[in-house]
Amino acid sequence: MPKDTFYNLPEEKRQTIYEAALDEFSIHPFKQASINRVVEAAGIAKGSFYQYFQDKKDLYKFLVEEIFQKKIAYLTPEMQNPFNMDCFSLIRELFRSGVRFAKDNPKLAKIAQHLMSNSEKDTYLEIMEEKKGEGIQIYKMILEKGMEKGDVRGDINLDIAAFFLFQLSNSLSDGFMDMFHQGDEAQLMERVEDMIEILKYGISNNRLESENE
Repeated sequence: MPKDTFYNLPEEKRQTIYEAALDEFSIHPFKQASINRVVEAAGIAKGSFYQYFQDKKDLYKFLVEEIFQKKIAYLTPEMQNPFNMDCFSLIRELFRSGVRFAKDNPKLAKIAQHLMSNSEKDTYLEIMEEKKGEGIQIYKMILEKGMEKGDVRGDINLDIAAFFLFQLSNSLSDGFMDMFHQGDEAQLMERVEDMIEILKYGISNNRLESENE
């Protein structure tokens, strides 16, 4: 994460460096991104960069943290009292807020898409290890509350279900990026509704019949 010297800079200069980094990493995946291009766009010396950040990965982690913080800010007002909703309404709000975040922050969404691509799997695993645990725990808590309220079956494997939901939420911006570019928010929200319906009712047409035989 940034050194104190970065936060001691005037706000305008910090923003200039941030915007230069945002442009670079939204265009290029981490491995292809260039600090030389960042410092040139920001109008600073390369030596100055290393006074603000340890290295390229340090800068990248700063942007990834920005993605997480902004996503949190996009949680809808209903999320202020999350357990007033049923489990599936709550999951819907989490997914919908992620869609709105990506639509309003296309460069950050593109960075997230790069991070989740096959070419960046090792970077993803390293950077996301801490965040993965936090995210899975949130979904596990939601599912546990859903069990208590009777919204969720009591016999599911919570760890697997929470991991599945975490991975699904992370893949939204990756799988639907073309819709973001086309600006079709309505279609995106329809896809969220389709996913919630599958989560709620499953895909099997014979499970209940076979259990009753």
